[in-house]
Amino acid sequence: MEVIDLKNLIKSNQIPNFMIFAGEEYMVQKIYIQQIAKVRNLKVQYIDAVADITKSLGNKSLFSENHIYIVRDDKDFMQSNKADEIISKLKSDILILTLTTFDKRLKFIKAYNSSIVDFKPLKSENLKVYIKREIDLSDRNIDILMEICEYNYGHCLLEIDKIRRYADAIRR
Repeated sequence: MEVIDLKNLIKSNQIPNFMIFAGEEYMVQKIYIQQIAKVRNLKVQYIDAVADITKSLGNKSLFSENHIYIVRDDKDFMQSNKADEIISKLKSDILILTLTTFDKRLKFIKAYNSSIVDFKPLKSENLKVYIKREIDLSDRNIDILMEICEYNYGHCLLEIDKIRRYADAIRR
C-alpha cells in the first residue's frame, strides 16, 4: 500500500485494523499514527510485544478506551501462527507493526503484503513544503538544511528545533 492510499483510507474513515509501517520516514509514520488516532478517537499506546495485549483484546467493557497499539519489530508475532487469530480480535482497536527492516521473502511479509505501508524518503519538493510549514526560511537555506539532514524529515525537524532555540536565545 502506498502512503497516498493510507491517506485516502483515513479521509474516508476506512482504516484497517492491522497495518505494517515500514520505511525510513519514522516522523511521517508518527504523523499518520496521530491522524488515525484523531479520526477514530483512539488512544495511542506503544507496547513491546503483541503478546502484551492479546489477553485484553475482545474483552472490552462499556467504559474502556480503544487503542492504536504500536509495536516495533516484534519477531515473535511475525513467527507465530496466531497472527490471523490476533488480528481478528482487534474489533475497534488498531494494531500497527513498525518494522525498521524486513525481508520480503518471509512468510509473514508475503501473507500480509497488502497491509504494508512503505514510508519511502520524501521527494525534495515535498520535503521543502513540509519544512516551509514548520519554519520561515529562504529556499536556499531550506535546500542547505535538506542536504545537511540527508533529506530525512525527522532529522530536519530536529535541526529546525535547534534553529528555533538558537533564535530564542539570541532574542533574550
